[in-house]
Amino acid sequence: MKKYLAWFPLFAAVLGFAGPASAAVVTGSTYSVYIEGLTSGQPFLAVTQFDDLAASGDRFGQTITLSESETALSATSSRISVNLASDSDLFPAVDDVAILAINDGFDFVADVILDEVRITFRNAAGGVVYASDNLVGLATQNSPWDGTLPSPDRAFGIDEIGAMNVVNISFDFIVSTIPGEVAVPEPGSLMLFSLGLLAFAGLCRQRRTGH
Repeated sequence: MKKYLAWFPLFAAVLGFAGPASAAVVTGSTYSVYIEGLTSGQPFLAVTQFDDLAASGDRFGQTITLSESETALSATSSRISVNLASDSDLFPAVDDVAILAINDGFDFVADVILDEVRITFRNAAGGVVYASDNLVGLATQNSPWDGTLPSPDRAFGIDEIGAMNVVNISFDFIVSTIPGEVAVPEPGSLMLFSLGLLAFAGLCRQRRTGH
């Protein structure tokens, strides 16, 4: 089975599809991931869904695959993981800066606190090029967390990442629920940037291997 959607500009909505239950994130809800090289350019915005399907699309000739998962760590906490993979260097220019954002944030079943944010860049051999410390301070609203990083209309940058053959970026978020509060889900060196040009590309979603 295949799903055919599209990459949309910031804040565009995508119809939800049913998927497996999540501990905190609303299954089938919309979120977005934005990447760009400060020097190399190639802005790319993906609006996709939190479900059991991987999404793939074209970024200026690169094949990008986006997947997500959630793992319950306890009765009140979970790890939300987003993985972005490419078939070639995402930031090919020397001394490039990786500009990243999650602007159309995750939707939650109940209010959560963002406890940790860690981002890891890997090369084609699977080696770690860069692993961040806890970047929770980047989130402008983390208690309760609005699901964005750093905010709905901003991006952040990680420098000295260019020409390192980075083909994989993983985002890991540790969240904990706020007891007694229920949220109504709504669709959906470091630097900060205002988002500018956005990219469009075709999107093909396929079931992950083994499902």
